[in-house]
Amino acid sequence: MAGFFQFQPRFGSLVRAPFRASAHHWRSARVSTLRSVPIAFRDDAALLVIRGDLVQTRQALRRQDVAGVAAHHFLVFVEPEDANQLACSSAPRRDLHAARAARFPIPAAEKQAAGEADERDEGCLAPAEQAVATAPRSETTAARSYESRGEVRPLVSPTVETIDGARAIWELPAAAPARAVLFVAHGCRCRPENFWPPSPRCPGCVGLTEDVAITEHALRRRFAVLAVASAGQCWSLGKEVTGAKRVIRSWAAKNGLEGLPVAALGASSGGYFVSRLAAKMSLAAVVIMIAEGAFGGAAGAPPVVYPPTMFIHMPKDRRRAALLERNSKMLMQNGVEVKELESLELPLTPTLLSERIPGVDRDLSERIWKVFREEGFVDEKGYMKEDGRAMPWKGALAKRGFWKEVFPWADHIQEKLNLAYGYHEMTSLHADEMFDWIEKHLT
Repeated sequence: MAGFFQFQPRFGSLVRAPFRASAHHWRSARVSTLRSVPIAFRDDAALLVIRGDLVQTRQALRRQDVAGVAAHHFLVFVEPEDANQLACSSAPRRDLHAARAARFPIPAAEKQAAGEADERDEGCLAPAEQAVATAPRSETTAARSYESRGEVRPLVSPTVETIDGARAIWELPAAAPARAVLFVAHGCRCRPENFWPPSPRCPGCVGLTEDVAITEHALRRRFAVLAVASAGQCWSLGKEVTGAKRVIRSWAAKNGLEGLPVAALGASSGGYFVSRLAAKMSLAAVVIMIAEGAFGGAAGAPPVVYPPTMFIHMPKDRRRAALLERNSKMLMQNGVEVKELESLELPLTPTLLSERIPGVDRDLSERIWKVFREEGFVDEKGYMKEDGRAMPWKGALAKRGFWKEVFPWADHIQEKLNLAYGYHEMTSLHADEMFDWIEKHLT
């Protein structure tokens, strides 16, 4: 008997709730073992592929001693014993059965983080108690979402390819030749696919709206955009920096972009990464988002030549704000031009979600807001009382009976809740000011 299920060892039981997931999301780049059980890690979950009987496997997992292990979402696939090895990259979409989040260990070596990257990166990891696998939207669904709002769909035509061993997505401006290059580094547990909406050229793209807005702004301003995937969950600050430099140069040469100025933008782990990249290659400007940066050299000082630096941060994260202030002063003392932009919390209005997420209509946005108000998730002024990642909002919507409507947009809504709380999230709210500043440094 074959099947999928998620397991909660702490409770020793399975809670079943239907959802859909696409198997190509799974990667086996990191493999560990739990009592000889193979584990393939994804950005926000871990997959066990077990040969045997579904019922027997459930019973065996219930007997596992998993006390004191780290939090990690866990999905189990049980293969018939005579089946061929599961090919995740080509497996069809399946109806799955989910349970609440499971807690299994991730080896410390796999928790490699760039600098002090916040684990709440950009809404890319759902709260442990709300483990739900989100299927990518189809191209037709994405197109309808723009049409339903009377909007012109963004003209995006990305190329997905492997460059010098790294998975990359890139696009050139359509209206005129590129005037500059923008290299984008995602945060922990995120990926380049967040920066483009689903399309025939990138069916696996997710299109988180804050990320996509940055891509669209860049293309309109004639930047060629290149996003590269980190080797692990987060960026490392050694060989990957040299590798990214090589990828940028190789890609630019192949596409006739040599000689153009290059700017870099990174969020959280990606922010630490681009701060190091700026020390290794010539950049016109670097934008460090929701991170204080990682600067080498004596006493943390940057190299003698370092590009103009912009920090975009959320001051509600006071610890990071203090570290950022320290690094900002250090850069200025070393003759580096520095600009700082603050992204503040936003009230969750009845129409915030419909205004910022194509495909979420006003009615759904208002119903979600009503639930948040009834559950006490927001205060009397509409500000969120806690980080959306820690809030059981998915369960609250499921209890009201309209989770099915919300499900296709769950990742997008999570991103907006993180943005509204204003602690740690990719943001496009300052995109115009950011690109105006970058353009001043392109000569």
